[in-house]
Amino acid sequence: MDIRIRGLVTRMGENGTRWEKNFTHSLRTQVASGRSLSEKQIEILEKIESKYTDEELSKASEWASAWGETQKVEWAVLMRYYASTGYYRNLVLSWQLDQDAVPSLRDYTRITENKFARKILDGWRSDPVYAAGSMVSLRTSAKFAHRKVLTKGVGVVIKTNADEPKSACRGNKIYEVLPVGGVGTIMIEERYLKKARVK
Repeated sequence: MDIRIRGLVTRMGENGTRWEKNFTHSLRTQVASGRSLSEKQIEILEKIESKYTDEELSKASEWASAWGETQKVEWAVLMRYYASTGYYRNLVLSWQLDQDAVPSLRDYTRITENKFARKILDGWRSDPVYAAGSMVSLRTSAKFAHRKVLTKGVGVVIKTNADEPKSACRGNKIYEVLPVGGVGTIMIEERYLKKARVK
């Protein structure tokens, strides 16, 4: 059993989480004292081992090689989103300390495939409904702050994807809009806009 655990520790290397390292260390201490592992401990050990098979390690190596600018930008979008929500603090902190570091395939998959992250990325990736130069007006659902700035109710789209989505919902793409007759632009989500009917 000690040889088995040491083999796992070697395969984990620097990829193992702190919890996994502490757990395997406690198992080695327990085995060295002559005590057997419980069924639950063996079950957890097997679960950790399944993450560090030759096949899984090969996938991780391929993932690191495939990491590119697109993934890096999308990861940054999500890390900034989660920094504002308070979730995944350890991952956010790691990213803030080293924004060029490549996250593990497991962490990337865990983050990008949850329903909230998918909505944020969908908003970021999707084609804009209103192109730059389009005339837009406000929907009835628009916030009071928008109506206060768009006093005439009509504006011109200056930029699409003007900022990263802040809300995990449909229509969260952010536009920079210049109100007709205004002197400054505002940021507004797609869900609050509609095509303006102008003469």
